[in-house]
Amino acid sequence: MRWAASTAPPGRDRQAGAGLCAEHRRGLSAQPLGLPAGPVPAGAVDMAGMTTQSTMNVDFSSVHNHYERLVFEAVLQRASDYPNLDAQALPDVACVALNRMGSQYIRHAVDLTFNMTAKQRTAMEENLHDSVTFAFELVQTRIAMRARR
Repeated sequence: MRWAASTAPPGRDRQAGAGLCAEHRRGLSAQPLGLPAGPVPAGAVDMAGMTTQSTMNVDFSSVHNHYERLVFEAVLQRASDYPNLDAQALPDVACVALNRMGSQYIRHAVDLTFNMTAKQRTAMEENLHDSVTFAFELVQTRIAMRARR
């Protein structure tokens, strides 16, 4: 969609395309639209409406989806059951399985496993098995369909 000359919002360029500032379109601004460059100043309001108290350096590298490691291991273990799939298809299988599993973000695996009941652990293992099986079948079917074209 192109902006008409009379309807283009201020700061927008009709030639830049819908919703893009001309500077951003030309690559002069590496910053996403509407976001300030650099650290957030103290007292600023973020997108969630929360006021920041200070600029902090926070390391989120320990946060991860608990199911990632489990799915990756399951895909590698079961890859030999699907000889028609090569190594390039396995990340697709993992993505499909992870999307089907949902997410369980944690910092430390021990926190989750310590607090799980046997029933929850069994349900998670069944969900893992079903999700990985579904993913292998889906990716294998899609590859076979592409080969027929």
